[in-house]
Amino acid sequence: MKLRIVSPALILTLLFGNAPCFASSLKSAPSTATTFETLEIAQSVWRRFTSPGGDFTILMPGEPKATAASTTINDAPVAIVGYFVERYDDTVRYLVTRIDFPNSLDTSKIDREQFLSAMQNQILQQTNGEMLQDRVVMLGSYPGREIKLQTTSNNRPYIAINRLYWVDRSIYQISVTVPQNLESSLAGSSTGFLDSFKLIPIEPPANPIEPPANS
Repeated sequence: MKLRIVSPALILTLLFGNAPCFASSLKSAPSTATTFETLEIAQSVWRRFTSPGGDFTILMPGEPKATAASTTINDAPVAIVGYFVERYDDTVRYLVTRIDFPNSLDTSKIDREQFLSAMQNQILQQTNGEMLQDRVVMLGSYPGREIKLQTTSNNRPYIAINRLYWVDRSIYQISVTVPQNLESSLAGSSTGFLDSFKLIPIEPPANPIEPPANS
């Protein structure tokens, strides 16, 4: 099945936020019902963030802002929610987003590897990026892809690393975008951020209802 997926303007906005050369399609929203767990590291800005929906946790270098956007997949409306932190005068962006497939789409007919590759190719195409690295990654038993690219925004070279995971009927995107001159000094922070993404298992009911015994 061939899918028409995330819009070019949205991809650029997700990677670079409100950079002047990219029109933003995201609307900032209050980050409500969020949970932070301070790391046991003195003076660290990194805190564990739990999504309002309770589906994942990730380390963030500060309190994230919530974003909301919409796109279409095969003409079906799709909501996108995300959380990001910007540092170094808003030139570095740490971002996690979730895209839920519409109920009308039969995901069993989609080749997951092809879909993730298509998303990566679209990111490359629409950012005019140069591929630096492409590899398969896993999140437990869930398939994923990682792409590292070099691109330019406002005549400044940037390095962006994106991880995409297909989890049930959702796509999670975890990305970090840094100016090229800061890549080496922020390599540890970038890797730590990407590796810190964890899914929260759905807990079964505390007291499941037992079926009646046969009489």
